[in-house]
Amino acid sequence: MKNDYAIGRDTTLLPLGEPAYRFELRSGDNTIEGLFPGQKVARAELSYCYAVASDYKNETSFEQARRRKTVHYSGKGACSQGAHMEYVFRILVPGSMEPDADVIFAQWHGMPTRTLIADTEGNYLRPGVHGFADAEKNIVFRKGMGYEKGKPNGWTADHGGQPVLAFGFADGFFYVKANSDRKWLTDTEELCDADVGLAGVMIPVSTRFKSSVIASRLPWTDFPKDIWVGFKINVHWTSYNKEYDSVRYPGRLSIIMEWEDNGKHKVINLLRNRSVEVGRNDEDGYYFKCGAYRQPGNNTPVCYYISGYCEKEVIEK
Repeated sequence: MKNDYAIGRDTTLLPLGEPAYRFELRSGDNTIEGLFPGQKVARAELSYCYAVASDYKNETSFEQARRRKTVHYSGKGACSQGAHMEYVFRILVPGSMEPDADVIFAQWHGMPTRTLIADTEGNYLRPGVHGFADAEKNIVFRKGMGYEKGKPNGWTADHGGQPVLAFGFADGFFYVKANSDRKWLTDTEELCDADVGLAGVMIPVSTRFKSSVIASRLPWTDFPKDIWVGFKINVHWTSYNKEYDSVRYPGRLSIIMEWEDNGKHKVINLLRNRSVEVGRNDEDGYYFKCGAYRQPGNNTPVCYYISGYCEKEVIEK
């Protein structure tokens, strides 16, 4: 979002001037194209994964990465495939926020191999950066679909999709959703998304290559307001078998939620070391984004603060 109010930095809410980041979306802000044609979303987000000028050898390599939306791949802030990670952050939701919002406030995304392509028979091709550039002379890839002279030609390229792990509010709930895609080149037309209000907790829905599960859910009225709520996440990302389109071993997920209530420390174990498929079958791993990503069809204003993000890899002994 380009609106001045969308993202702010506040040093008055926490001790010693620690910064908190304020995210706001107003009614009418859904002006950004969504994942599918005709969808409009609103987003005001910060990414933990970034690159700087020194990460690129020359202007040409940077321009190629910019066009393919892979600039951050050469930077810092992403973990590897199959990594065992710990994450922490906290959120403060004002009591005035309306319960019918449909917004993701924290999410982890995969990093699709955008130079991975498939022909009309579904055969995988890895031409590399330069070979992909040659292919682009004849084929235009938009959202993973290949076009020649403006018409679909049946070729596809790897493309992003849903977050692999998301924390949000929807249908009158706070929820955590874990998604998995075991196809080496993701199929953007294969839809799999657990319904926040209807799906059973830890009962995955699945399609041919994808799965989606509500890992945890609380009623909106039970989520603490006007106070900092902390999350501690321990995730062992699922390991995949690349071009074999299969899972090598499933992941595991633990989530702790904690806050202070009138001088008492409250702790809820939202999930205790449960086996779950969470991740994407990619060459690269995952990175964190926080903020406000309002879903298509929802126009409810949102405003809250996020702070204290930290991550570290768990070294297996």
